[in-house]
Amino acid sequence: MRMMETRPLGSHWVSTGVALSPTKNADEKSCRANDRWCNRIGKNMSKQLNERLALVDRAWELRRNGENSAAIALFDELLSKYPFPDLFNERGLAYTDLGDRETALSDFTKGLALDPNDAELLSNRGNTYLRLGRYSHAIRDYDAALSASNERVVTAHAYNGRGWAKWQLGQPSAAITDFEAAIRADDVNASPLHNLAIVLASLEREIESLTCLDQALRILPDGVSTLCLRSDVHRRLHHFPQALDDCMRAHRADNSDPRPRWRIAWLRSTCGDPAIRDGEEALTHALAACEATHFEDVSCLASLAAAYGECRRFSEAVRWQEKAVALARSTDQEWATDCLRTLMCDQPLRFGHTSQEVDELCDAMDELLLVLPEIVRKTSSGEQCKNKRG
Repeated sequence: MRMMETRPLGSHWVSTGVALSPTKNADEKSCRANDRWCNRIGKNMSKQLNERLALVDRAWELRRNGENSAAIALFDELLSKYPFPDLFNERGLAYTDLGDRETALSDFTKGLALDPNDAELLSNRGNTYLRLGRYSHAIRDYDAALSASNERVVTAHAYNGRGWAKWQLGQPSAAITDFEAAIRADDVNASPLHNLAIVLASLEREIESLTCLDQALRILPDGVSTLCLRSDVHRRLHHFPQALDDCMRAHRADNSDPRPRWRIAWLRSTCGDPAIRDGEEALTHALAACEATHFEDVSCLASLAAAYGECRRFSEAVRWQEKAVALARSTDQEWATDCLRTLMCDQPLRFGHTSQEVDELCDAMDELLLVLPEIVRKTSSGEQCKNKRG
């Protein structure tokens, strides 16, 4: 099973798994942007301009409520009269929320044509390049945003985004440096802590990763992505009760999210500790996760196959694992196929040992290492005696 969920954390991408939260929260943005509007239009605003500002507030309110199409319609009207960078930025974020990355990119670029040093626009365009996998372009925009920004929140987002881009380009040390800079710039933002934990865990620095995740969860206690990631790290360390507890917490925080459910199903089906296993509960969670993802997510399908295996319903287990194999990425093919072979032999899947079993194994190895030199000495002496007799 994929141990780490290597996805950046952010308010836009909690479900899809690829993004950074926008710079500034909506209320702060509204106040500061209104100040900029006053400066642009002048202090002696007419009734008509006051009405226009009311439209801006209405558009922001629609965005906050997730009504992005309606917000875009209002921004279209406003931009026809007032082509300001702030409005291109807001409309670009609305398109981002709708998943229209290319149009969002166009809006951020139009805003930057009017104000090339707008740090928010640079950071948000960098986020869009990041989503599109254009990491070098993203880094260029984040560099410019860091040069232009004098606001800690924008600075933190730029460092966070640049760190993820560098991580994707295979530069873990540089990514760690940027995530740490983001944390220093904004120590109440869970996102860089989460992303730093991903990189540390990938480098097998699990204890440091857990420290970051603990900090992130103190900031955002019900962060589903972070709880799932901490569960994965605990699972890697064979801390199975803690891994299960984090999954259950994540599920309680959002019972519609399939990520905690397939993890619960996997632990309940495959854990080496029999106290954790519960086939029927695993099956309930796995079916719900698969239904939520339309039976097209490899992790959910594998958890369903494992749950059927734990319930000794091997024909159904094989059926779903075959589909998981068909959908698996090339890097997961070998693992998925090994699971399929096990299920085809009418054997449930088992992964990991309990902490007690690991301790017992280590003790046995220590004892063996103590007596091994004597065994080697006696064996060597015996061979020499045989040679003399020969």
